[in-house]
Amino acid sequence: MGIKKKIGLGVASAALGISLVGGGTWAAFNDVETLSASYAAGKLDLTAADTTSTGINLSNLKPGDVFQKEFELDNVGTLAIKDVLLKLTHSNFVDYVGGDDTDIWGKNSAADFLRQFTITVISSGTEGGNGYSKDIVKDVNLFDFIEMTAGKGVPPNAGSVDSNYYDAESGRINVITKTGADQSYHGLPVNPDDKDKVLFTIKFEDIDDKDNKGRQIQNKYQGDSITLDFNFEARQWGGLTIEESHVDEDGYISENEKSHSEDGAAVNPGDDEEPGDGGGDPTPEVTLTGVEVDDDWSTYTEWFQKKYKVTATATFTFSDGTVLSDTKSKNSNANKHGETFTFSVNHPVTGEVITETRTVKWPDGGE
Repeated sequence: MGIKKKIGLGVASAALGISLVGGGTWAAFNDVETLSASYAAGKLDLTAADTTSTGINLSNLKPGDVFQKEFELDNVGTLAIKDVLLKLTHSNFVDYVGGDDTDIWGKNSAADFLRQFTITVISSGTEGGNGYSKDIVKDVNLFDFIEMTAGKGVPPNAGSVDSNYYDAESGRINVITKTGADQSYHGLPVNPDDKDKVLFTIKFEDIDDKDNKGRQIQNKYQGDSITLDFNFEARQWGGLTIEESHVDEDGYISENEKSHSEDGAAVNPGDDEEPGDGGGDPTPEVTLTGVEVDDDWSTYTEWFQKKYKVTATATFTFSDGTVLSDTKSKNSNANKHGETFTFSVNHPVTGEVITETRTVKWPDGGE
């Protein structure tokens, strides 16, 4: 697990000098007080416990099987965690080589094998409420998902990832609470005590494609195996200018245990508030100022038939300057009535889910 720490070290001293003169002679007295200031860095410490009874390694899977992996993420350090970035990697791919009956095996790569699976990722705070659970990733090809989380700058497939949870700077996906009306539960704070669960659902797709001899195409994956490795990187909030109200009587910076403990962040709700109690300062009013939809139509051939696909992206603009987008795709018969999409985004500050339904039409007017 990658852990990023910021550590500040330093020593400050203050000298108090007093000089007195008397009796016509110079007498020097000196009283020196030294104040030692110690600086101790906080600890960023994340645990990821596999709570699934099946364990991580599975064998003897067949197309159509669905299995789940759930991890409970817990902040056991002293610093609030801003986000947890997922990196999914693979290793130990084995391409099974059978005997003379090539109907039931074939030469494959790891990428070929991974493309037979889809993955869905759901995040939920164990305390419940606050607008969760959320589908962060839905039905993405497993190979593409691994590329998305590798930090290579590979963007998510259109509409496959909630835009609020894709960190474009790192090219990674955040898997813990980021939105919701109660901001004190954003990320993984120490105070209030918070745990998040991340549920991965992986499906071995049953693709009913056959070759010209009537043999299932997926036969060639029989006996293949691979290992998936889940890596979670916890990151701190930004720097905070320390004020008197942030420090307790022992010099401990208790503010750094809380969400949004960084300069310029929103004020935290009350320490003792539970999700949905509405503690702390009220959320500023934010309104939707506009929605624009762009659509892209394409054609493809399947079983010697010409088919159509449309991808539409809705861009939502808000009064506080926030811009969010949602992308949807579907196959179409390109008729004159067009295709109807329902787009939705979740505002990261207010936690409000905004939906908009729009119809897009084939550029040539449809058939």
